Amino acid sequence: MASAGLFAVVALCSCDKGGEDDGGGTGGLMVDNKITVNVGNSYNGEIDAVKAMIYHGENAQEIAAAAFGNGEFTLNFPATVSDAYLSLVWTGAIPAGITLSNPNAKIADVPIYAYKSGNRVGTFYHGTSDWEGMLMYVNADCSITGSYIAEDGVTTYTYSNLHLKQGWNYAYKTKKDGVVTYTSQVPAGAQWHYLQYPAQLEP
Repeated sequence: MASAGLFAVVALCSCDKGGEDDGGGTGGLMVDNKITVNVGNSYNGEIDAVKAMIYHGENAQEIAAAAFGNGEFTLNFPATVSDAYLSLVWTGAIPAGITLSNPNAKIADVPIYAYKSGNRVGTFYHGTSDWEGMLMYVNADCSITGSYIAEDGVTTYTYSNLHLKQGWNYAYKTKKDGVVTYTSQVPAGAQWHYLQYPAQLEP
């Protein structure tokens, strides 16, 4: 769609693989550019490394990496990310109904993947059964508010209290009855989850 921004793309692509959700793990959000997550010892034989990646066009950049042990990992992130790996928060014309505070702000979605013997076997995300969290880096403060109907005439995108600060942020999305909603407010009961890829879908 001509007016689609990064958030609309992520809404369609972030969970295509399906898999098994463990129901939640402990750990906080990022503090001083560091995330520590514990999802339990039951995954010790299935995961040996964790990586946070940025994808820009055909290029992939490992932004943080850690060993996985005792059901836990800690990722240390850089304070800044090069604009070479970022895209405009909104590409194309901004639709009526949407207010974007900083059209020049650039952003990147940064998925956190699990690996075993060099093979990607799953992904980690912060959220609930209804809300999926996305780790993002933005190079300038930016807010998106409002709603619009996609060109398919069916899907509505709503941005509610989506306020991003320069640096690392979490945005949360949910989809219900054809409405995709984004917010930067942490949903009640949010935890860390491990989503294991089905064997036939392992990269």
